[in-house]
Amino acid sequence: MEQKTLLQQVYKQGVALGACSGFTEAANIEQIVEMLFSPQGVEFCLNYRFPALDVFRQFKQLDNVERLGVFIDSGDITLTDPQRAFLIGNTRANVNYTATQGNVLYLMHGAKASVTAGGYSVTHIEKDKMSSYTVNKVDNAEVL
Repeated sequence: MEQKTLLQQVYKQGVALGACSGFTEAANIEQIVEMLFSPQGVEFCLNYRFPALDVFRQFKQLDNVERLGVFIDSGDITLTDPQRAFLIGNTRANVNYTATQGNVLYLMHGAKASVTAGGYSVTHIEKDKMSSYTVNKVDNAEVL
């Protein structure tokens, strides 16, 4: 499926589910990812499991979304100090935070994460019902 058609499909499905007025039809993958990471986008996607895993997989086929912090069916990976990351599907991540910065980590469609938070890092984690994570806090880190 071409990118424009996929983005139109995602927009129509989101509107049908009752997405807020801030949800607009994206012109490219970068715009849809920015909406995904917005507070309203995260809440909507995690509550409605939107978009479906097969739609996320189509995103991965069209673009290298990992460069944008979205990891779809990425298998076993290690991330170090990602300020924002969205783990989706068959992704099992070891995520290490040590930098003095704020971070967000989201998990969806069965993703798993093992998080080690250290230094003065502050990390906010959210997940859907199918996903899971564990946290090991050291030093003065905060995990919300």
